[in-house]
Amino acid sequence: CHLMRIRPKQDIVIPKYLAYYSLSDNARRYFMSVAKFSTMTTISQEDIAPMKIPIPPLSEQTEIASILSANDAKIEKAKSRLSKLQDMKKGMMMCEPDTVLFTLPALTNGCASNPFFVMRNCYSNDRN
Repeated sequence: CHLMRIRPKQDIVIPKYLAYYSLSDNARRYFMSVAKFSTMTTISQEDIAPMKIPIPPLSEQTEIASILSANDAKIEKAKSRLSKLQDMKKGMMMCEPDTVLFTLPALTNGCASNPFFVMRNCYSNDRN
């Protein structure tokens, strides 16, 4: 595996902004267009040098990087929640056919409008 270190002039471009830009569709298309394919795909420094990168003012770069970082955090949180819900579903589906996870009163104890609440309470046997 080969690595290339890029050190941008921080008075021109913020590293985090550059990192996010390099993950964009435009940058990826450029990288693929200059890549050399053999047993291993490679891109040289000379291939990257002519790449055109939109460089807004530093304040905008900071704002863009901040928004994208916040979105990444939300995505990770959602993925974690989804994973927990999938695990809960698998656990509930592994119950024996005669196992009663909840009864009708559990659905009407003020939480029937929120199925996740009901599922969580029934799954954990916490029936208020």
